[in-house]
Parts: sequence; structure tokens; C-alpha cells
Amino acid sequence: MTIEDQGGREPLESGTDRPPREPVLRAPLSALLLAGSFLVLYGLQDLAGSDALIARFGFSPADLAQGGAGGLLTALFLHGGWAHAFLNALGALAFGAPIARLFGKGAGAAAAFLAFFLLCGALSSLGYAALHWGKPYMLVGASGGVTWPGHGFS
Repeated sequence: MTIEDQGGREPLESGTDRPPREPVLRAPLSALLLAGSFLVLYGLQDLAGSDALIARFGFSPADLAQGGAGGLLTALFLHGGWAHAFLNALGALAFGAPIARLFGKGAGAAAAFLAFFLLCGALSSLGYAALHWGKPYMLVGASGGVTWPGHGFS
């Protein structure tokens, strides 16, 4: 068979016309687990009653102004709806995958990636609190945790 018979393509070394299959998601496991956790936890949040969970585990600048820090990390795993959780999961894959690769493979690297996510999320929440100091607004979602790393490496 000539190259012209194959539509101008060179035959592959294995003798097949098919290219090797690529994985659908190439994100490291730690980024996939973080993204998946947003969806699973929002599903549980939805079943348990969002309002009560947000009131208890959301982050409020008013609470911080009164000396509390409740919700600083837990708010990262609460979301305002399915679209919010889904978009944060996509953000975790888009921005988190390259960062997770920088940390490497293994349990220690996954723990470091999670710690970095929590640090970025906490810093984002503190920035929000600085802008809305003393206000009783409730902050939920992982947007700050998943986008801060992207800003730092862009």
C-alpha cells in the first residue's frame, strides 16, 4: 500500500492506521479527587439542606471581625448550587492539574497539593474579608483556592 492509498499518511510502526488512544482526562489524581470532592460534597450538601450548612460552615467577615475564624477552610467545600460546584470542579482541573504536576506523584505530593489549595483558599477568603470587613455576608466556594495558583504561575 502506498502513502497515497492511505490518504497521504505514513503507516504507524505497529502496522495499524489508528493512533494510540489518549486518556480523556490527563489531570493528576490529586486534582481529579479535589474536583470530584466538590461535586460529591455539594450533592451531600443539597441533600442535607444547604442553608443550615452554609450558616454553620460558611465564611463570614463579621465572624472574623469578632475574633472567630470559623468557615475559613470549610467554606471552600460548600457551594451555592450545582453550576457553582461544577464550575469550581472545572477550575480545579484547569488550574489545579499543572500545579499538582509541579508537586509530583505520591501521597506526600498529594498532601502538599491539598495544603497549597487550602492556603490559597484561606488567603482568598481573608482578602474578601478585608474588602467586606465586619459585614455579615456569607462566602462559600472554592474559586479562590482554584484560581490563585493559576495567577501565580501565569
